[in-house]
Amino acid sequence: MEKSLNWGEIVKPYIFRIISNKETSSNYGTGILVHSTTVLTAKHIVQGAATVTISIDGTNYIAKEVHMDDNPIAILTIDEITYIEPCCFSACYVPSDEDHWNIFGFLSDEQSAHCLQGTGVYRLNPKSKNGDFALPNILLPLPNYQGLSGSPLIVRNTV
Repeated sequence: MEKSLNWGEIVKPYIFRIISNKETSSNYGTGILVHSTTVLTAKHIVQGAATVTISIDGTNYIAKEVHMDDNPIAILTIDEITYIEPCCFSACYVPSDEDHWNIFGFLSDEQSAHCLQGTGVYRLNPKSKNGDFALPNILLPLPNYQGLSGSPLIVRNTV
């Protein structure tokens, strides 16, 4: 039996609010610090943005560069953050439809912190290796998941 951990507190130092500003609107999401100058988020949050603001603990960073290719992930380059160690995560384990999972991110345009839990993870395109997953069995579903895109997936006590 897996030990229950408070993932909101564990991943909180690595999680950023993402605000993607377009000409007439804004998109909101979540990102994770993976290097002192690199934040990962969901591509659809930042696609077509004029500016991307990354915020943690009231400090805002403007993305200096946004890199996107054929996968659903965007790589944001920011000024170096030296007071936080980047998150270490596993690329070895591929989640299954039997796994219990948690995600932590910032919900809606209010960007309030929220943790979701559920069971079952499956690849949207089984032939693809790009990491675009669906989370079908959410405990306590919400009416709107806007802002949680880009949140890290925690399975088997690994990010």
